[in-house]
Amino acid sequence: MNKTIIFFPLIILLFQIFLTQKAFSDNYSSSASILLYHRFGEDSYPSTSLSIEQLEKHIEILSKPEYNVMRLENVASAITRGESLPDKTVAISIDDAFKSVYTVAWPRLKEANLPFTVFVSTETIDKKYTSMMSWDQIKELYKSGVTIGNHLSSHESMIQLDSNTWKNKIDFAQKRLTEILGEEPSLFAYPYGEANNEMKSFLRERGYAAAFGQHSGVASEYLDPFFLPRFSFNEKYGGLDRLKLAINALPIPIKDITPKKIIIENNPPFLGFTVIDNALNLSRLQCFGSRQNKPSIIEILPAKRVEIRFQEKFKRGRNRVNCTLPSKNNRWHWVGFQLISKSSP
Repeated sequence: MNKTIIFFPLIILLFQIFLTQKAFSDNYSSSASILLYHRFGEDSYPSTSLSIEQLEKHIEILSKPEYNVMRLENVASAITRGESLPDKTVAISIDDAFKSVYTVAWPRLKEANLPFTVFVSTETIDKKYTSMMSWDQIKELYKSGVTIGNHLSSHESMIQLDSNTWKNKIDFAQKRLTEILGEEPSLFAYPYGEANNEMKSFLRERGYAAAFGQHSGVASEYLDPFFLPRFSFNEKYGGLDRLKLAINALPIPIKDITPKKIIIENNPPFLGFTVIDNALNLSRLQCFGSRQNKPSIIEILPAKRVEIRFQEKFKRGRNRVNCTLPSKNNRWHWVGFQLISKSSP
């Protein structure tokens, strides 16, 4: 047999292996950490507010050259298309349009030249609550380059509403925002991070570019662009160690996630996914369920299939699962899931 005939396929195979390994370098180029804030300097609301001192320290860290803070819509576009982003890319998002965004956060973020997105629930602005920004203030932010996104007309759990109601509320908010801004927002954030598959499909059909939850994890091309994770910060969970952990995190490249539905049908659920980076050592993988007293059981099956078993039922409401894996240079791979239980254990 001709040795050239044997040698040529071998060269192709080795080249394919090289490309596969190169694609899964430590950069994981189509990924970013998206930060989520709500209020600033509002000490009466520590569960949703970040202190001014914490905010200024966050800005100081994010302004360092090693971090690449981008507009959220550009990050979402790159992730959706599988395009490369610089290592340690970060996007800043703020939900609800509280007045402290305008009075406290915006002046500091503007001075640092850090772009950010504000997700607005339109009824809270129309009702002129004293705790919220006004339309004039939102327009001022928008004209200065701040991205404005849709956050439903009323700030309420969408999964508690029938489909016609939440569809109308999405469309009403979009129409109202378009009237005010002169342009349709392309991004949506689910109030409380609660969503289901029908909502994701509806937003996709309506032409939105991406939508965001409130579960932790690195946003990447391996996840649904209509349920991207965000790292949430407040006074208790706003320390610099946690910030650095989040903005230095890497994704876990996965596929074939089960269950496919966010709403739990069998409690406790069986959570599973397949890791598509052969270089990752899954023996150090850890997964934690929120509000769980007993540790989860992780089984690593052939072909890097991960199956997670929970030893107790999930409590009613929002439940989050965080899976982490140590990487090089004190960095962590991180993927998060949100599962919603409509019944108590």
